Amino acid sequence: CRVRMARAIAFAFGVLCVLATSRADAPTPQLAIADASVLAGSIVSFVLFLDAPSSESIVLDCQTADGTAMAGQDYIPLANTVAFLPGELSKNVGVQTFAGSTEDLFFTLTCQVNSGTVVLLDNEAIGTIISITEPGPGPSASPSPSPTPSASPSPSLSPSPTVSASPSPTVSASPSPSLSPSPTV
Repeated sequence: CRVRMARAIAFAFGVLCVLATSRADAPTPQLAIADASVLAGSIVSFVLFLDAPSSESIVLDCQTADGTAMAGQDYIPLANTVAFLPGELSKNVGVQTFAGSTEDLFFTLTCQVNSGTVVLLDNEAIGTIISITEPGPGPSASPSPSPTPSASPSPSLSPSPTVSASPSPTVSASPSPSLSPSPTV
């Protein structure tokens, strides 16, 4: 009976040593936050990820900061706590943006360690708000008219001369292509 007990204790001690060694030798997880872009009026979804699972909970304090985008005007500011439970590898943090800007804007999301052991590989990300603008009047808003291609041959659309009653003939191009030019007198 003593031999069995000794073996059981030795086995239990060996398992504990192996577990303690594997936890101590496990690399410290590294945290990174991916940059994100979104159309104005949508939610920017930042992905926070660990490169390896942690055996303990990791708690981060995350907050936004203005760049060219202004909190309250272009996006809803965020000051939040994000927790990774043991074994989790990623979390999403969403920031609501507003439509209405006529140019692309950006803001940042920064996270700091509140508790747990993690290496901050990249703890700041850029959120880009891509503006949505409706085309307005002007030359860039509508393409200039162009002849419609066809399979059958058509007459040339080159400018044709116009004759006027003035002492010397003048040549001018008509503003739009015409298939049957008519002389003016």
